[in-house]
Amino acid sequence: NTEADLAGYIVLRGEAPGGTLQPLMREPIKETRYADRTVTPGVRYAYEVIAVDKAGNRGPVSNRVEEAAR
Repeated sequence: NTEADLAGYIVLRGEAPGGTLQPLMREPIKETRYADRTVTPGVRYAYEVIAVDKAGNRGPVSNRVEEAAR
């Protein structure tokens, strides 16, 4: 995201394929990388990311990505 008022990103996670995605953090993170260290090995998870501006407005949800924890 290149917006000047970017506050950060919220990462959402849920069990794949049909689990409800929930935020993994309360406040937006500024990093463009995130390592999810709370997964269960062998479980498949879905992730999405949302950009948040300094006023708390959320942008569109990213494409969903699925990955199995190792």
